[in-house]
Amino acid sequence: MNWAHIHLILNHVPVLGSMFVVFLLMYGIVRKKSELLRLSYLVMILVGLVSVAVYFTGEPAEEMIEHLAGVEESYIEAHEDVASYGFILTEVLAVLGGIGIYAFDRRPRLSRFVLRAAIILSLLNMAVMAYVANLGGKIRHTEIRGPSSDVAPSENED
Repeated sequence: MNWAHIHLILNHVPVLGSMFVVFLLMYGIVRKKSELLRLSYLVMILVGLVSVAVYFTGEPAEEMIEHLAGVEESYIEAHEDVASYGFILTEVLAVLGGIGIYAFDRRPRLSRFVLRAAIILSLLNMAVMAYVANLGGKIRHTEIRGPSSDVAPSENED
């Protein structure tokens, strides 16, 4: 197993975890289940912890694949740029999850604020992580890149 493999295995956690957090938050609110809200805060923290590993395995993974046939630096750079924002947002949510767990029974006003912020930031994070995953997929999956600029002009003409 190498850094690229580890990065690919772990990178699913922030993507799917961000979706799971949104589901847990919404379901907890609708069902009025405080246990689900606490669980969503815990998942935020866990996703944040795994995201640290994902983020720091990105550079070694890049070094392993950047010279492979079919890999274009522009796709790596786009993925890396958006992933930085996703990482920051995920870590903010992890801290928010910690505050949420702390404030849940102790500080009701803070708890309401944290819940509102968690909903908004979780929805944003889910969208950002989906975009990061899409950009990451384009690095090696040419079938999702869309129309390619490297197609010969004679193939594009009717």
